[in-house]
Amino acid sequence: SSGFFVLVVLVGLSAALARRFGRPVEVVPCAPIETAPSDKAETQVIGAKRLLMWVLLAAVPSSLMLSVTSFISTDIAAIPLMWIVPLALYLVTFIIAFSSKPVLSSRFVEWLQPFLVILLCITFVSTLGRTGSNSFFVLLLHLAVFFVCALVCHFELMRLRPPPRFLTAFYLALSFGGVLGGAFNVLVAPFAFNDVYEYPIGLVLVCLLRPKSRQAVSLQESLFVFSVGLIVLAVMAWYFLGGDGNVSTVLEDFVFKAFLVLGVLFLFAVRHDSVSYAGGVAVFLLVTIGSSSSLLYLERSFFGVVRVRDIQDKGVRMLEHGTTVHGVQALDPAQKLEPLSYYSHFGGMGEVLLSLEARKPDAKVGVIGLGTGSLACYGTDKWHYTFYEIDPVVVKVASDPALFSYITGCGRPYDIIIGDGRLEIGKAPDGIYDVIVLDAFSSDVIPLHLLTKEAMNLYLSKLAEDGILVLHLSNRYFDLAPVVTAMARELGLTSLVRLSSAGEIEATKLPYTASIVAAVSREPKDLAALASKDGWKPITVDPSLRSWTDDYSNLLATLGFARLAKEKAVVEVKPD
Repeated sequence: SSGFFVLVVLVGLSAALARRFGRPVEVVPCAPIETAPSDKAETQVIGAKRLLMWVLLAAVPSSLMLSVTSFISTDIAAIPLMWIVPLALYLVTFIIAFSSKPVLSSRFVEWLQPFLVILLCITFVSTLGRTGSNSFFVLLLHLAVFFVCALVCHFELMRLRPPPRFLTAFYLALSFGGVLGGAFNVLVAPFAFNDVYEYPIGLVLVCLLRPKSRQAVSLQESLFVFSVGLIVLAVMAWYFLGGDGNVSTVLEDFVFKAFLVLGVLFLFAVRHDSVSYAGGVAVFLLVTIGSSSSLLYLERSFFGVVRVRDIQDKGVRMLEHGTTVHGVQALDPAQKLEPLSYYSHFGGMGEVLLSLEARKPDAKVGVIGLGTGSLACYGTDKWHYTFYEIDPVVVKVASDPALFSYITGCGRPYDIIIGDGRLEIGKAPDGIYDVIVLDAFSSDVIPLHLLTKEAMNLYLSKLAEDGILVLHLSNRYFDLAPVVTAMARELGLTSLVRLSSAGEIEATKLPYTASIVAAVSREPKDLAALASKDGWKPITVDPSLRSWTDDYSNLLATLGFARLAKEKAVVEVKPD
């Protein structure tokens, strides 16, 4: 920020000096450049239609890049720094398309595009595209489709480039299109859509912007392929909405939908009609919207897409954000108030609250991160919970007994405060809580400001003298336990870590999840009850490991499938 400020000052000073002391530039006339009589390029006029094509050909790949990044980083593999890959591919497509000797020809990528898009459509309407063993293949497919589609658009931009005299307008239109595509995804889509629908919209637009074929397509042919598409759409709508649901699993999951997609889309593709081809893609992507019978709730906020779905074969209901599960509740009414997932009685979180229940019948508990609110089922009727949650959609879902009934059904007094956990808990009276739970580190986006020495001191000020700070550190990619241990060491605190494995509750077969939980207190005696239990132990960290502060953090140093992966524990119960 200081550098930019200095730059602005120097630019202004240069302008003032040039205005006061500058000398007029001496213009030396030169001979006019002769234009060949046959060259009409310099005399042509750039019309509004061509300007619009420049803007669209730049806007759609820009929007598609953000859509792909959002989709793959939440619905396929929530890998940290994954956003770098689509950005790099996006920039590479400019390098290739505007090279004097491209390493890929425009004809090749135009030929390849329909086949890749068809394969992507198949993954959207089949189990092939869902998380699980196929995740790496599907991730590569999404990236490949984006790369080829962006390259097609940028090759077309290169083909439509103007003579040198119009390059200013060309690059201005190109830049404006890039900004327009990004603004659509960032400013419009989160408020207009309840899911990442800008992604299929971008795919349809990319298909629509394919270069026109040299072979003309008759009106009768276009009407025919559109009619076939409408018939297929009607059949699939009946299949999803009105069928009896007794179709075999293989047919339902892959073969039936895959052959329909292949048949109709190949019909569109071979005719090289971009309108019909885009219409075919739109038909099949439209089928995927709302076709999941297990999806009960879907809403999008600034913080992402929240889904609630039933997993019938496991007998549970899940709260999801992309591939990250934020809470699970049993569908069986007799087991509905049993904490599951990371929060079961068999994990570290449950053990901390059960030990507190024995010595604090009227405890006050602060929780940063609401999820489904399953922690509210621990303790006595005199316990009081205060939940801090930054996403209003999560609050709406957890508070709706038709979706999740933990906080409304367990009978514990509670308050929910919407806002940033660190800022809001700072407004609470000092020493008010007997335990503070931090549950905000399970996704690929770690809120670093909640895990610094300054934040730790803030939490301690809100804890009673014998209070305990509990941190849920389960994460597929980051090993945060050493960071917490290093901070506790520097602050003179006691810390224990509990790694628990996944399993099922006997007699119910309800699943609970592997977890990593750290407990921190001022005095060792406050953790004596936990230290006597199996699994709770201090961990040894490198003495040179620095604590995180508001001015310093090193997230990359914690990156890797470190602790849970080494124990071969299942971190999440993934949806079917």
